[in-house]
Amino acid sequence: AGTQPTATLAVQGAAKLPFTKFTVTAGSDGDVTMNSVVIERTGLMNDAVLASVSLLDENGTQLGLVKTLNSIHQATIGEAVVIPKGTSKTFTIVGNMAASLASYAGENGYISLVSINTSATVTGTLPITGAGHTVNATLAIGSITAARGPLDPNSAASKNVGTTGYTFSSVKITAGSTEKIRLSSIRWNQASSAAASDLANVKVYVDDTAYATTLSADSKYYAANFSGGILIDKGLSKEISIKSDIVGGSGRTIAFSIEKTTDLYLTGETYGYGITPPTTGTGITAGNIWFAGSTVSIANGSITVNQDTAVASQNIALNLANQPLAAIKVKVEGEAITVGSIVFDNATTTGAWTGTLTNVSLYNSNGAVVAGPVDEASTAAGAAAITFTDNVTFPIGTNTYTIKGKTPSTVANNGTYRLTTDPATDWTSVTGDVTGNTITPGPSGDQALQTMTVKSATIEISTSANPAAQNVVAGSQAFTFANIVLDATGAGEDIKFSTFPVNISMDGTATDLSDCQLVSGTTALNTGSNAINVSAAASSTTFTLDSNLIVTKGTLKTLAVKCNLSDAATATELIYVSYASGASATGMTSGQTAVITATAAAGSRMTVVAAGSFTVALDPSSPGYKLAAANTTGNTVSIIKFTGVDEAISLNKVH
Repeated sequence: AGTQPTATLAVQGAAKLPFTKFTVTAGSDGDVTMNSVVIERTGLMNDAVLASVSLLDENGTQLGLVKTLNSIHQATIGEAVVIPKGTSKTFTIVGNMAASLASYAGENGYISLVSINTSATVTGTLPITGAGHTVNATLAIGSITAARGPLDPNSAASKNVGTTGYTFSSVKITAGSTEKIRLSSIRWNQASSAAASDLANVKVYVDDTAYATTLSADSKYYAANFSGGILIDKGLSKEISIKSDIVGGSGRTIAFSIEKTTDLYLTGETYGYGITPPTTGTGITAGNIWFAGSTVSIANGSITVNQDTAVASQNIALNLANQPLAAIKVKVEGEAITVGSIVFDNATTTGAWTGTLTNVSLYNSNGAVVAGPVDEASTAAGAAAITFTDNVTFPIGTNTYTIKGKTPSTVANNGTYRLTTDPATDWTSVTGDVTGNTITPGPSGDQALQTMTVKSATIEISTSANPAAQNVVAGSQAFTFANIVLDATGAGEDIKFSTFPVNISMDGTATDLSDCQLVSGTTALNTGSNAINVSAAASSTTFTLDSNLIVTKGTLKTLAVKCNLSDAATATELIYVSYASGASATGMTSGQTAVITATAAAGSRMTVVAAGSFTVALDPSSPGYKLAAANTTGNTVSIIKFTGVDEAISLNKVH
């Protein structure tokens, strides 16, 4: 039972007067659901003293509906509440006093907890009876007036799915002159056809301050508790409104109402009693609904089409199928939407040629074809369009769709395509799958999509200036004599090499260079028997690769030429390594012979030296003259810098 409310006067018109508190503790073997409780009025008090009774949780939020006592002085109140295993929840049985208690003044009564409706085994001593209250018909407690708030729309409306922060209802509360009023909580009822999942970000606002809401177990009530309460001074007002985003429910309705006077928890600051709101005022009734909100009909779903900026403009290949032509982002809200016809107009920004795009299809984000294939067709002089007439159903959410097709063989190198579409006019026969209503896609006006540049299989090859001319010590292993750059940034497709020519020139003994390899990053491309042992002092050597080298379109790849240098190599011998002309490559997809543009270069001069060397110097950071305290250690006297030249040096002894 715990600590019970203090016995006090049951003042006429008082709301949510606490009679009995009780605590429910779930055992350690599992969660417990308390569905409702049965209460009974006892003592020397007439049932008519209580206009209704209800159950509050530990936050003061009403659970379920208010009830009146039956012929045996009992009522079943509350709603399903889950008590997690090993935890407790405290509840309060409250009574709402009748407006006039003159006929019952002086009576004293109680409300007892008789039983708990649950499938779990109940251990405890029932009934539990709290404070007894004495009926009083003379004390004048505080009051309020209520009316529809200025923010309330006060008329039916139709709102599209995707509407955000819409104010559905608003009520204005004004404190009377007897005492200040404290607003502790409010509960809104949404009993129209919209589901809770159709709404998001449901918040209650008091003036401009937002408060989170809690949804009841039956998904009909949204309650907001105001920590510490909101004080309304005598004669002053507060406007309480409810706002939400509409995220679904096309064809359904929303209406936020305050069902009963007890859905507002108001107390007077002077006497501490709950205040029962009046049943008069603009928008206020004495009927089943105390304050009825305006009905909002959830309109059709919506569909918005834009360029998908995550997909970049890029190079595409000549005379190849499945080349990306554009990518769009389709945002659908409210309901899935089916489109019967979609048109993409085609424009060229450079170049002039004959021939049309063929085998054009629309792909979803999973790579499945949802429309097409179709061929481009002329629509007017100098204009062409791609028209999909397949029914395409776009699901709720934001998804990417890609248009792919085959470019004609007559496109000039560097010619461009740019598709456009006007969702408002190019997307037709658009209907909502739930409502069946016609929907106009947006936005209105041409959406310019990516620019795609047609490129043949081309690649540029050059010898890098790095490494720079330098000395190389005889006996060096896997020394990088040159870096060769393969530039496919202007290619329309990936480029494939199976062999690669390298020019090696030297004025010494050819056999001084062995085990020469092309290395991409850390991977050697020709290993084992494919490694090159130089046999001629001036040669264009073809490196046969272990497997095809693929240079991805739009990228640069650098190949290092690394060789072992004999320890018998003669000092002052010169070695030059560079790209040699005559490479051959093909387009990875098309199989067409790639056009190779080469930049001639002799390569950096590498001079053989017999051994490395090193220098010794006083480092600039070495300390100058200073005083050192006697009997101290770790004093820095000098800092000496050793610098290795041409190779790493192992320093074994310093004298």
